[in-house]
Amino acid sequence: MGFTDFIDSTILLRLAIAVVVLALLLIGLSDYRSRRGRQLKAQGAMVGHLHDKSDRGETFTPKVRFATADGRQAEIVDGFGVSPRALAIGTPLTVV
Repeated sequence: MGFTDFIDSTILLRLAIAVVVLALLLIGLSDYRSRRGRQLKAQGAMVGHLHDKSDRGETFTPKVRFATADGRQAEIVDGFGVSPRALAIGTPLTVV
């Protein structure tokens, strides 16, 4: 095996890896787009917030009420808080 054979095999290996990576990216993008289109959305409103006070400051975590697809009322509390309070009670929100 000469130097040029080594270079050729290295280039072919890199090209094969690039093709596999590109294929995986395209599959992932396709899956993301198909899932994004199937998300359920509901209109809700901010009904309150959880208030947390620590030595690092205050945070306000939104509490949202919305109607499910079958008409039941549900409430969720967002996974993160903000400071200062960003939304007023009654602010309309889309729940995804």
